[in-house]
This record gives sequence, C-alpha cells and structure tokens, in this order.
Amino acid sequence: MRGASAAIRLKMAYRNFLKTEKLDDFLQISLPVRGHDREGPGKSPQDDTSSDQSAEGFLCPKCLKAFPTPETLQSHYETDHEVEGLSMEEITEIQRRLHEALVNNAHLEQEKKHLEQKAAQLAQDYVTVKAHSDEGDSVQLSMKERLKVLEAQVAHRESIDDTAVLRQELVQVQRVMDELNQERERERDELKTELDLYKEKYGDIHKETSR
Repeated sequence: MRGASAAIRLKMAYRNFLKTEKLDDFLQISLPVRGHDREGPGKSPQDDTSSDQSAEGFLCPKCLKAFPTPETLQSHYETDHEVEGLSMEEITEIQRRLHEALVNNAHLEQEKKHLEQKAAQLAQDYVTVKAHSDEGDSVQLSMKERLKVLEAQVAHRESIDDTAVLRQELVQVQRVMDELNQERERERDELKTELDLYKEKYGDIHKETSR
C-alpha cells in the first residue's frame, strides 16, 4: 500500500509541474525506504524499524531524483536539464534581435521608397532639361546662321563705321552663344551628378532589403 500511495503522489506532482511549469511549486513527496532492502550483517530488529521511516524530498520531473529543498531542485534542473532547450534569457534576446531587424527593415523600405520617388522626379527633370537642351541646339544653329550672314556683310562692307558696328554685333552674338553653352553644360553636369548619386543609394538599399 505504501508503494502504491507513493506512485500516486509522484504522478500528481509531475502533473502539477506540467501545468504550472514552475520548479518551486513541486509537491513534497515521501519515498518509502524498506528496511529489509538495506539489511546487512549485524543489524538488529530496531534498525529495521527505524529504516522503515519515509525519506522526504522534492522530485525532479526529468530524472526523478529527490532533493531536500526547492532551491537545490531548481539549481539541479537549471544546470542539468535547461541546456536541452532555450532559456528565457535566450528567448528574450532572440525576440529583441528580431524586433530590431523588423524595425530596421521597415526603415530601409521607407528610405528605398523615398529614393525611388526622388529618382523618378530626377528622371523627369532630366527629360525636361534634355528638351531645353535640344531647344538650345536649335537656337544655337539659328545664331550660327546669323553669324555667317554678319561675316559675309563685314566682308563686303567698305565703310569703316559699318564694319565696326557689324563687328560689335558679331561679338555680342558670340558672347550670348558662349553663355548659353556654359549654362546648358552646367545644368547637365549638376543633374547627371545628382541622378548618379541617387542611383547609387537606391542600389545599396535594394541590396540591403534583398538579403
């Protein structure tokens, strides 16, 4: 009867552990130690009587070893059995790293979207500048034709005053052409540099989000 009672109490303690998952909630279990199992030479009947008393302890649900206090049982469980799975500290650290990765990924996605919008705007601006550049080419061609006419007039004019006026007009036309060319080249270089920069940033962010 004592063996059956101990087995029932053992099952109840193990079920309680599975429900609560707390080591300090274990039931204190009495394990009967039969005197005749330890009987040796020279033992008296009184020794057998004292050996029939129960040995009490806290039972480990993993290896079924008994320990005198909840603290020693908890220490044993954390040392010998917790390595079989992840501890709470490890789970918390994994959750923290996962949260940081998700936040960082969201930030990269937002920055990527911003760069895509900026690149699209720059591409549109580039088309506009290209159209202005084509228009400038047309104006420049027209001015070159005008320059040829002026040069022909200078060659046929015999009057010194008329020649001076024509030469002055020729210089003005040439200066305007130079200024237009310089302004157009400057706008092209600035826009191309900015567009290349955003393309490089977009490529970096695309690599980060694709990992």
